[in-house]
Amino acid sequence: MPVLSVLPSQLENIDYLLNRLDDVELKAVLVRLLRAGSTTLRGQWDFATSGGAVSEIPVLDFNGNQVVIPAGWMMKRHWQYVITAPLSAGSATLSYGQNGSVVAYSVATAVASLTIGAFIIGKPIGTASTMLAFSAEKTVIVDIAVAAMTAGKIMGYFEILPLSFSV
Repeated sequence: MPVLSVLPSQLENIDYLLNRLDDVELKAVLVRLLRAGSTTLRGQWDFATSGGAVSEIPVLDFNGNQVVIPAGWMMKRHWQYVITAPLSAGSATLSYGQNGSVVAYSVATAVASLTIGAFIIGKPIGTASTMLAFSAEKTVIVDIAVAAMTAGKIMGYFEILPLSFSV
């Protein structure tokens, strides 16, 4: 049996580990076991790697892949944490969402209020009118509006649950 060499951060990335498996049947069993409960997707917007143009920018995981919420899952909660304060030459705003809805997860927040160590708590989820269920795969994005960013790094956390046990 081969020995795999992985970094500790890679052990937390289910998709990375699953992509290293060659046995399709084993992979399917592991997917069902690992994803039977809730899981937290993590990713970041970092001006140094993703830029800060007024646009929708995909949130990236630790391996540089886009953070994607799979079809058949629902979002339980979400929050962001400011690592490096975002800066803008203008009155930039920032929100988190998904392809097709830039403010699905959080409202547009003025960059001036985002200091190091600040938390951005996502929109409330938990009522029939605010639940986020995904019938199609969605890419998590950060939406920069009004003015471009010139610096910043924000970590995003997205807790999701399968809608059924067949995922």
